[in-house]
Amino acid sequence: MSLGTDTNTLGPLYTTDAAIQVMKEQGAGHLVNVSSVAGRKSGLFRGAYSGTKLAVNAISKALWVELLEDNIRVAMVEPSAVETELADPITDEEPTRRHKRSLPARHLAARGHSHRHRLLRLPA
Repeated sequence: MSLGTDTNTLGPLYTTDAAIQVMKEQGAGHLVNVSSVAGRKSGLFRGAYSGTKLAVNAISKALWVELLEDNIRVAMVEPSAVETELADPITDEEPTRRHKRSLPARHLAARGHSHRHRLLRLPA
């Protein structure tokens, strides 16, 4: 879990910090952080993942306020469920079964829904 937590929270935090320095030097910029609708609503076996995406949401909202005077805009992209091969390398049958059952993308597509994406537009 530590690797996923670091990737989903510290990764964006460190890369955003580096980008902010460049944007401040050039006098403007636009940050786009990738979160997930899971940051707004958790589900079965998704608590840790949802927590990391909630952190990205909170960081993005705080940065939006902090960077207004620096002419740096901040936005988030919040994709919803998508079909993934994330569980394919898992050799233990039970976690694989639970993981694939928790991803509704193939069921949404079967019902005529496209993969949904949500763009959070923070006020300019």
